Amino acid sequence: MSPELTTHDIDAIAAEAEQYYPPVTSVDQLETTYTESPMLGSGHRREIELCPGLELGIFNFVLHDLTERVPENEHLVQFTACLSGMINSGDYLGGDDLQISASQGYVGGSGIQPRHFVRFPRSHHQIGVEIHMTPALFQQFFATANRELPATLQPLVRGNDCQYRFSPWMTGAM
Repeated sequence: MSPELTTHDIDAIAAEAEQYYPPVTSVDQLETTYTESPMLGSGHRREIELCPGLELGIFNFVLHDLTERVPENEHLVQFTACLSGMINSGDYLGGDDLQISASQGYVGGSGIQPRHFVRFPRSHHQIGVEIHMTPALFQQFFATANRELPATLQPLVRGNDCQYRFSPWMTGAM
């Protein structure tokens, strides 16, 4: 059974690790590389602010077998694609588990994300990218000439409602 840590626990472990492995920030302050805490695994992640409201994350790490308990939170629009590894994300009530892997991505809309868990299996080399964007920027990028989102994208902007999320099959082009 994998140990369960809260998001707060993981943040505290990461903050402690930063004392020994300080983040490296680019001269323009737009890109930061973080080294994973040896208590959690090995590897690194990069966060790049492409413009205000749009962030690209690149991760390359191997975590110990662990489960993160994520509290209810306000969520941005998120897209995740893994080139290798597997992440299982589901809810506490045994509902919709989402698999994120090289064959399945993740799309999470904005809104209130219910509490859930994220399970990282031991020794799965996680390589992938994430895009986080504010709902306003998402609407700006994808709005029609009428300044409205197409009906197929409207569920991804929920305000104070529970977020919409799904795990689409990945294609080579994606």
